[in-house]
Parts: sequence; C-alpha cells; structure tokens
Amino acid sequence: MRKLRADGSENAQRAIDQFTHRVIRETGALVACLGGLDALAFSGGIGENDAVLRAQVCERLAWLGIRMDAQRNQEASGKQAYAIHAPDSSVEIWVIPTDEGRVAAREAAALLARQGKAMAQGQAPATSALA
Repeated sequence: MRKLRADGSENAQRAIDQFTHRVIRETGALVACLGGLDALAFSGGIGENDAVLRAQVCERLAWLGIRMDAQRNQEASGKQAYAIHAPDSSVEIWVIPTDEGRVAAREAAALLARQGKAMAQGQAPATSALA
C-alpha cells in the first residue's frame, strides 16, 4: 500500500480504490450477518499503518454510527492498541497491533507437528492447516 500511495499513477489509485471498496463491502456484509457492530478493529500491516485507509473506511461506514477522531487516527502507530473513535461514536474503533510473521510461523509449526504425528502413526500427512 505504501508503494501504491507513493506511485501516484492512475493505475495505483485504481488499485487503492478497489482495495478500499472491498474492505467496505466485506465489512458491510459481515455487519449484516452479525446484525450490527460493537467495535471495528484495524490490524495487520495496512490496518495498523494506513491512516488514510482507516479514515476512508470509517467515512463510508458512517451510516453505522461510526465516528472517527481524526487526530487520534493520525496518532495511531500500530505499536499498541489504540482507540481512534470519537466520543459520539456508537461503534468503538481500534488500531490493534499484530505480528503476522509470528502468527504464520505458529500455524506452520502446528501443521508440521500434526504431520509428524500423523506420519508416526502411519497416516497420510495433512495437506492444509485446517486439517
């Protein structure tokens, strides 16, 4: 996302717009399935570091009662959990740090452990982390 924002070309902007649209579309679908929303969390590389994306998403989801504090949004660094909702927001908005590499490594280690156990028992190894 940093590269796309720095690019400034029409194609880069189209990619950003498409990404933002999909975040909003999927959030709306999940809100409908859940029957409402108590909190919205931005996490992962883009969610933690892209204040512009967070602002655009919250602006488009304002119909849910989401109100972002623009200054707190700019201050959020993704280094610690940080509330960015305005006092009058009916939905809490948070920037939550995550260590995506650690999560992926933990899942890979668990998969390898399950495969090792299966092979020791004479079974075929699992082919996905969901096995």
